[in-house]
Amino acid sequence: MKTKLHKNVYISTIISSIILVVGCSQKNNTENVPVAIWTFDKNGDDTTGTVKGELVGNAKIANGKLTLDGADSFLKTGPMPFSLREKTIVVRCVNKNKDQRNAGVVAVTGFNGVPNDTIGYGIEAPKTWGPGSEWAFRSAQIKGEEENAKDGEIVEIVATYAKDGEIAFYRNGKPYGTRYNNDSPTQDYRPDRYMLLIGSGIDHRIQKASGSFNGEIDEVTVYDKTLSPGEIEKNYVSKVSSANPHQNP
Repeated sequence: MKTKLHKNVYISTIISSIILVVGCSQKNNTENVPVAIWTFDKNGDDTTGTVKGELVGNAKIANGKLTLDGADSFLKTGPMPFSLREKTIVVRCVNKNKDQRNAGVVAVTGFNGVPNDTIGYGIEAPKTWGPGSEWAFRSAQIKGEEENAKDGEIVEIVATYAKDGEIAFYRNGKPYGTRYNNDSPTQDYRPDRYMLLIGSGIDHRIQKASGSFNGEIDEVTVYDKTLSPGEIEKNYVSKVSSANPHQNP
């Protein structure tokens, strides 16, 4: 469970910057400031209240987490008000079923499922994290190690999408699997023309959410830039240290 100290420190250091970035979305984000973050402290809206979130199915928010049962339960945001091309998506989650397959954890998607870029679990192989996209245009087998987190343990998964099309995954601050570029261009998501699904993927063939995640989502963070491996590790260490000040990450 997140402590009040953890949340207060984390939110107070970024909240004014997030508002500034969202309000000036056409400017380049040269600092490591998220354009949106969900902490699930009160509801499904992002911390600025700019992007609204709707709970679907049996999804619920309790104890600072989005709780999902893997049965068509997820959070759907309203239209995202800023553009995303190169990007970094961070999700901190608890996996309640390591054997689940084809589960979407966070999807950046057009309203009809095209395009979409998804952090998924059990897509390419059992018990592994990996990418998803419409018709697998920007997907590949990254061959990450099987998940071995303890029951109830929060795991941080990061996906970066660079301008040149390179995609990379990270787990708990360290590179996960193989980074790749399959020559499919990075998608340009225009303001108010896409949304996030948190706790589900999307099937573009039927234009519906598909592949719900069985677990808990602790936080989701979105950057409109590609964070470096060093920045990702630094952010992870800082997050763990603030959540557990007496424990080394």
